[in-house]
Amino acid sequence: MNTKWLRGTILISLLLVPALLCAAGTKEHAEDATGDDVITLSVYHFLDQTDKTTAPNFQYLVDVFEKANPDIKLTFEYGYGEAFHDKLQTLAMSGQLPDIILLYPGERTSQVTNAGLVQDLRPYLAGHEDEFADMAMQGQGQNGEIWELPEDISITSIMFTNNRLLKELGLTLPKTYEELLAQGPTIRAAGLIPISIANKDAWPMQSCVAGMLVERACGVPWFDKALAGEARFDDPEFIYAMEIIKELSDKQMFSPGTNQLSYGQGLDDFVQE
Repeated sequence: MNTKWLRGTILISLLLVPALLCAAGTKEHAEDATGDDVITLSVYHFLDQTDKTTAPNFQYLVDVFEKANPDIKLTFEYGYGEAFHDKLQTLAMSGQLPDIILLYPGERTSQVTNAGLVQDLRPYLAGHEDEFADMAMQGQGQNGEIWELPEDISITSIMFTNNRLLKELGLTLPKTYEELLAQGPTIRAAGLIPISIANKDAWPMQSCVAGMLVERACGVPWFDKALAGEARFDDPEFIYAMEIIKELSDKQMFSPGTNQLSYGQGLDDFVQE
């Protein structure tokens, strides 16, 4: 078992909110059979309980954590997809956040982080920094606050291709953006989608396309400037990245009706060729 991975996943986001614990009455004390104090913490977690891979793996981690910490009992409520985010926003607005919640980076859960409803984890991580991947320890707030520890880190700048279909169309893997655009008419003429992506939930285009293009066009330092409020969305390099997305859309490279397709449809279309 990879210790760094285990610790980073178990902790998820130890976002203990003292001001809310008392107000919501979520933190409970009880005694177990031995008479020892047991602290019960409520958890709101993003999980598809029907997923036969993720759900059992997560439960295994919970079992490991509770075995190592018999004085802590976790009570879970699960949400998934947009329903998770909708309820999280409602809980935040009503002041009824649970003790532990899972956060998304950036603006996705900013109604919680920007409102100061989560605790900076740095004091709890002091002395344990080397147990986590360096990327997980990057500051997330303007003052370097760390509000969450990622369960995993995804690389979204990879394009998967169906090589068999490319070969049937007499095409090869494009090496440049211009080559990709040039293949569009041939792919569409065969009744196929050049780039399969479903953007109804808004974040796929932002995370998987815009983020990658802005990084290529602006460079990583631009993101640091943006966090500090020193970058602008009318910077020429940022506008250039957005123009690429517009061109891809204008030339019908994306899935038809991409903004009406629910998350997962893009992958389904790819798997179904």
